[in-house]
Amino acid sequence: YPERPIIFLSVCYLMVALVYVVGWLSNNNISCREPFPPPLGVNVQMVSTITQGTKHEWCTLLFMVLYFFGMASSIWWVILTLTWFLAAGLKWGHEAIEANSQYFHLAAWAAPAIKTVTILAMGKVE
Repeated sequence: YPERPIIFLSVCYLMVALVYVVGWLSNNNISCREPFPPPLGVNVQMVSTITQGTKHEWCTLLFMVLYFFGMASSIWWVILTLTWFLAAGLKWGHEAIEANSQYFHLAAWAAPAIKTVTILAMGKVE
């Protein structure tokens, strides 16, 4: 610390990027549904709609990964700035900052996990 949060921040952004790559490689088949058939006798081109809810497992999985690691990356940014402040501003030593590392990990991983599980339990996946 204060360099270690950069590693966790990079891992979070790697996971976010992988979600976008998977979505791109799937050609929007995970996040979108096929167009509804047009009404009889109407010649209209229908468009795909966005999948919402937890009925589609792959969409839900991508949501969970994106939401969890997106939120964790934001918290790791805060932790990075906090550790920089403690090291440079208050002249804390490496050992003093590392003694609080379990609290950093608790904040960065537990808060997104709790929020992700809560959203899944409430069925508010969008």
